[in-house]
Amino acid sequence: MPDSITDAAHTKSLATSFITDSITPQRHSRNIWQNPQNTVDIFLEDARSRRRIIAKKVTTGFRFIRGGKTIGGLDSGITTLVSHQALRASRRPQVMRHYFAASDVPCLPADTYHVSQFTVAQRNLPTGDMPVVVRPASPRVRSGATTTLVQRENFTDAWETAAQACHALKPLERFIEIQEYRQGLQLRIYVVGEEAVAALVRIPFHVVGDGLLTIRELVENELQEWRKCNYLSRREPTLPDVITRLGSIPDDVPLPGEVRLESQVSDFGRGEGISIDVTDQLDAELAELAVDTMWAFPGLAATAVDILAPSLENSSDAVVVGIDPTADLGEFLYPTFGRSRRVTLRILDHMIATARR
Repeated sequence: MPDSITDAAHTKSLATSFITDSITPQRHSRNIWQNPQNTVDIFLEDARSRRRIIAKKVTTGFRFIRGGKTIGGLDSGITTLVSHQALRASRRPQVMRHYFAASDVPCLPADTYHVSQFTVAQRNLPTGDMPVVVRPASPRVRSGATTTLVQRENFTDAWETAAQACHALKPLERFIEIQEYRQGLQLRIYVVGEEAVAALVRIPFHVVGDGLLTIRELVENELQEWRKCNYLSRREPTLPDVITRLGSIPDDVPLPGEVRLESQVSDFGRGEGISIDVTDQLDAELAELAVDTMWAFPGLAATAVDILAPSLENSSDAVVVGIDPTADLGEFLYPTFGRSRRVTLRILDHMIATARR
């Protein structure tokens, strides 16, 4: 089993196929966002200038008032369309999967262990050559995921990386998730009410060879493109880190059209890489799966749903990875490629419609 996209076999993944077919043809048509706003500021601007909503400051958040009537609110980027129960469940992957199972939502199998349970976790690893993904279970930990596939021979290193990343958490919160590896496009779909209103494909940092430039030169060129866009530049990785995660020799020269990916695994929590708006290409059944996923959580009426799918046109074998009610809505407003989607407007419209009932 290859331990890197960059090994001699040059494994052809769904992500590399998507890059070749959908991104490379429009590589020179990137969106350049100069003054991106955060989620709260986007909400406030849309409320005041586009929906005639008064945003009244209340301690750490805002109360939305329209026509003298409170229609909803926002606190720390979380809207009143998110119940406390749903928010708590979203922060515990093992709890999330119980909600999925109760609603027959297909999800990616995983086991969760405390950092003190290394021996038990190692003993329960799949037999044979089946690889797994090892990462901190808490969504508050933005690092520590192993970006190459993990098997018995490199499990100890992957576990130690995840455990170290969990060190800032309280001892009773230090859990590591071991998840079955599955190929798929990383889809983030935003659902409001009963509709999937926006969809993105996330692609990890990558470079495409031209047969002339070295890995270092390709990465430097790609980072220069990131710096042109203020939304991407805020999350710009360092040159050494990228080259390390690419698993490449800096002076290596990839073949023309050869894709080198930063990561083999799907790590929605990190939110790094680029995004491509695919709302208009999304299969209806994938949209329906996202809506069903949201409704698995009582009191939840707006959230991002993360899905691994074999393609945009095929929902068979698609699995849900998780939900994120606190998702950065700027990701939909400032995609690297494709149309901008003002998800905040759809949320505000839902608040208005609900208040009228």
